[in-house]
Amino acid sequence: MLRRIKFMEPLISVRIMLYKNFENIERALQSIAMQKYPRIEVVISDDCSPGLDLEEIKKIAKKYEHCFENVIVNQNPENYGTVKHENIVNGLSNGDIFCELGAEDFFYGEDTFAKAVEFFEETDCLVFTSKRLREAAKGRVTVLPFERNAKLIEENGSKLGKGMFRRYNFISTMGTFYRREVFDKNGGFDGEGNLQYVAV
Repeated sequence: MLRRIKFMEPLISVRIMLYKNFENIERALQSIAMQKYPRIEVVISDDCSPGLDLEEIKKIAKKYEHCFENVIVNQNPENYGTVKHENIVNGLSNGDIFCELGAEDFFYGEDTFAKAVEFFEETDCLVFTSKRLREAAKGRVTVLPFERNAKLIEENGSKLGKGMFRRYNFISTMGTFYRREVFDKNGGFDGEGNLQYVAV
């Protein structure tokens, strides 16, 4: 009799990149820890923030170690800037799927990761983005991406492809999930100072 083999779920690397914005990191970690998904790696990387207590960050991260498959805490020896820092974090990440979360951000639903993996399994896409809420001053909430951009994504899908990543990208890294092969095949983010351009 043949045994049915259950393949291991893909590992999701959640990358929290810091630079002078670490006050709410515990809330971000709490929102990751509440995910009903079994395989999560957390990569916390600071770009040499002045005044950051790395030992305090490690202490906070240690409180949540039992929730995750792996936790990495890194601090760059000097400030490299967002693009180079992004590529360093890519090198630190072991996951099959990457996503980012700012220290000021948090996941609202507990099934976000499970839905992301399900979507990847049902499609052949390499990157997808989701709607997110941005809370501004006085509690005003904005839905992103803006309706016109969301419509452009929905109607054109993969046709946006290389042109969007090279020339103009209105997709935020927050709420966007990438298969690892995007970076394995295309390299990291380019060095031109364009924060979200993939060198393809």
